Amino acid sequence: MSGIYRMRIEDRFLRSLREYFSKPASNCNLAPHQAHGLVQHLGLPTQYFDFSLDPEIAAAFAVAEKDAGRVVSIGVLDITIAVNSSQVAKLENNPYCERTRRQKAYGIAPSIDDLKSTEAKEKIGIQWMRCKVTQSDVEHFRAKFEETLDPKTDPVAGVLRNEVNGYVADMGKLRHAVANYIARKIPMVPLVAQVKSWMIVEDNRVPEDIECPPPAAHVSWNDEQERNGSLKYWSAAYPEVVLPQDYLIRMMPEIPPSGIYVVPVTHFPQI
Repeated sequence: MSGIYRMRIEDRFLRSLREYFSKPASNCNLAPHQAHGLVQHLGLPTQYFDFSLDPEIAAAFAVAEKDAGRVVSIGVLDITIAVNSSQVAKLENNPYCERTRRQKAYGIAPSIDDLKSTEAKEKIGIQWMRCKVTQSDVEHFRAKFEETLDPKTDPVAGVLRNEVNGYVADMGKLRHAVANYIARKIPMVPLVAQVKSWMIVEDNRVPEDIECPPPAAHVSWNDEQERNGSLKYWSAAYPEVVLPQDYLIRMMPEIPPSGIYVVPVTHFPQI
């Protein structure tokens, strides 16, 4: 992806997401650097690097998608040194993202570009170990790797998708390359909600307090179909498909007595 598109995402969309997760209205109310680290783990690139407290998880990410015989490097970070020189997002107990808890995740935003340099070792306490991947490594770690990344059982995996909808409704459509990049980068899963309480907005009864159950427990979907559906709303290549600012009210489904529904424009079921 070209630098200019990455810059637009970083400077506009990612900033708005970070601000969203930092506000009490999001129910997250995270410190800005914690919110930025969370955005990273939810699927969009930031200046943060991902680390895990669990060596097994780190090894799974290092080798599970590699071919046997390949040499890989695993970084070991001294967090007591890193916190003195870099922003560190501690996400291993984050209540708003199931996958960060599975990954026992940390995010670090170092001021050093080359993490394998002597300067990086001194300033953030990182050391590197090299190892050759064996077939048994790949087989051993594949299941753990897939489990930690599985968005279908993560209650908030669809949050970023919902936030892109809100951003497009407020700011207008994205360039097709940007929209396509986001659609390929974040999980294309529905955002399922369960209403806990209601409020009245312009004589409309709308959800106020909700919680998100795992989407796979309530709905099925096809990733490519979901991606194509979202692209039509996000991309300027489809000017005939418009997402109005009040789309959440206009497109709100009839909510059943159970209170469980799919947030508008986060699911495109087959007809």
